[in-house]
Amino acid sequence: MTNNRTFSHTNLAYIFEISDNDDEFVIDIVQSYLATTPASMQQLVTAVGEYDSEQTLFQAHKLKGSFRFLGCNAIGDMLEELEQHAEQGSLPDALEMVQTIARHSEETAEELKIILQDLQSKL
Repeated sequence: MTNNRTFSHTNLAYIFEISDNDDEFVIDIVQSYLATTPASMQQLVTAVGEYDSEQTLFQAHKLKGSFRFLGCNAIGDMLEELEQHAEQGSLPDALEMVQTIARHSEETAEELKIILQDLQSKL
């Protein structure tokens, strides 16, 4: 995929499989993630900081799907746990968790930028 590199968070095997190894499709997915996820992540951080369970639940659920689609299952699992905190109204316990998720999200974005460059150089 990307010169046999391995990444800590990202595994695009599923996307390549469903797209029949279509690099342009994968590029579109990665670009979409890079364009939309930072704002969603900021909304999640804000919602947790404001103890807004409804918005936390919404953002965590939305982000969980995005991360799992990109093979970031550990982050998806953390977001699922955050959803549970929001459902139980225990957001004060979630502040550290959301900070970890945000850090992993930034690391994922850096990995995806490398993958994007590799894919674009093949076209």
